[in-house]
Amino acid sequence: MSGSTETSVPEDLIKAFDIRCNKGFFVGKSDICKKVKGVGGFIRKKELEAIRVEGNSDVIELLRIPRLSTFSIYTLLEIVNDENNYADASSFSKTSAAVKASLEKYFRNPILVSHISESLLLVSYFTLFECLRYHGLEIPEKIKKYLDLVLLDTEVDSVYSNLSNSFETSEIRLFRQYGYEKCSEIFNALIDVSNVITSDNQISVKIAKICASCMSRSLEIPEAVDVDSDDFRVNNTLVPVLDFVNHDNDQVNAHFDVDRETGDVLLLLDETPQEEEEFEVFISYSPYEELFNFERTYGFAPVRSKKSPQFWNMCFEKNFFKKFKPRCLDLACFYKWFSIRPCVQLILLGDQVYINDTIEEFRQFLLPFFDNPVREDEPRFEYNPNCYLTFARFAARANGGSENDYLSYYEEVVRTQERSRDETIGIPQLAWSCRFWEDSLVSARFDKEQCMSFEHDSEEDYEKAKNAFEAYFCEYCAWRMRALSIEMTQPTSNFWGRLAAHEQTILGQILLQKRNKSAFFWSEAPSSLTVPFTGCPVLPNQCVAFEIDTDMTKNDHFSYYEESRYSDYVDEEYEHYHQFFNPS
Repeated sequence: MSGSTETSVPEDLIKAFDIRCNKGFFVGKSDICKKVKGVGGFIRKKELEAIRVEGNSDVIELLRIPRLSTFSIYTLLEIVNDENNYADASSFSKTSAAVKASLEKYFRNPILVSHISESLLLVSYFTLFECLRYHGLEIPEKIKKYLDLVLLDTEVDSVYSNLSNSFETSEIRLFRQYGYEKCSEIFNALIDVSNVITSDNQISVKIAKICASCMSRSLEIPEAVDVDSDDFRVNNTLVPVLDFVNHDNDQVNAHFDVDRETGDVLLLLDETPQEEEEFEVFISYSPYEELFNFERTYGFAPVRSKKSPQFWNMCFEKNFFKKFKPRCLDLACFYKWFSIRPCVQLILLGDQVYINDTIEEFRQFLLPFFDNPVREDEPRFEYNPNCYLTFARFAARANGGSENDYLSYYEEVVRTQERSRDETIGIPQLAWSCRFWEDSLVSARFDKEQCMSFEHDSEEDYEKAKNAFEAYFCEYCAWRMRALSIEMTQPTSNFWGRLAAHEQTILGQILLQKRNKSAFFWSEAPSSLTVPFTGCPVLPNQCVAFEIDTDMTKNDHFSYYEESRYSDYVDEEYEHYHQFFNPS
């Protein structure tokens, strides 16, 4: 058995949360992740009780946690609003009023509202409870115990753990394409709101601990919509003691479930090794292992698997787009107008790293690398810096009036959208023209969906685009490795150093495979690989503080602006977007 063996589950947790625990289950120190020491759940076979679950005699119940000893946004409200959880009616009344008044402050904060999620709600609730009890208000005993025994007592070396250390600006800049600026914004917003509620000068440290603990311990627990329904909803839930159990998709031997009648959360053992007297219990946090997300959320990345693929959604550092423009294309501008996440999914299997070219997102990313069908030394797409003139022209056509009446407005709209923090542009794609052959060379201002349904590309066109992308991607890998080496000579925490080292290892392997002319794309991986392939979603678009470089040329005279220079399908484009310009 790996790891040490403490004798039992902490009694204070069992008592505080009314948990039924199998005598053969205990908590010990785990070394499943060599780089980050932690605890895990273990089995001692000679003490294991054969507690069977009704309807499934193949599993053994290890833990039974009552529904109201778990913490989701629903159970928290039930616990707080139950007068029986307070010493007297007066305490209940004071706390209820304070919770209601204070929650409004969190939900009025524009940053918190714009990033709202179940996880953030859990963090906000527990932060609020900590603020209130600091000032002497009574909070329910279970919430108090979970704060003291778990959330504020947990050490997780994740990004959230380092939030209170003046937030390392150089590291944030280096990894901001992965959403770390969002973490900083949320953390600072939580502090701003909490400082209005409490005078606790340690609140920033406590919020960092609560963030790290909630994010790393949250599980997706199913719950029946109602007793008589077969429909379930999945809630982000904190489950005492179950949250000690570690993840390993290669060694899964247990799972969690819900008792439909009681709502209790169960930890169920699926199998017991015949030889080992003591062994660790593993569940699956997620069927796919996206390593960067694991590092950010749990403070560790699963060990490299030889049985099943792991993933790394590698997002481009956008300063690279500023410095390296293939055939003078501003890729940051292109991807923003087409609402394409500038991210390439890597598949890690054994010691090899492959680019996942089998998903639609890869084909989307590939679009600007296609050649002009007539002049191969030119790109297929061309940017129009004066596209706001088209917007003004379409608006006048839809609503009447002069084109000049709409000019200033749409110039400001386009400029604002291009320079916004969003990675998408919320107006019609009328900035980029696509050249293609249809009896002659023609142009159209396609949106992403129209580009993806484009049927004029040959297999040769696609392979040439892939080759162009491959060269560009390798250039990025080398540039990124240099940037990481320069910036991370002295990381301010183990987390940032570990993150950088992990990315450098992957980048180095990609470049090594390129030099060795090994398989580079997943579609080229050896056919002998017969591994289960679980699709992993590419990261969604998110807010990243970055301005694209655009220089609009002022042009007050529509007579000099020819739509036909940018599109041969102006009428069709106008009809396609008519509702945007005249929604009535």
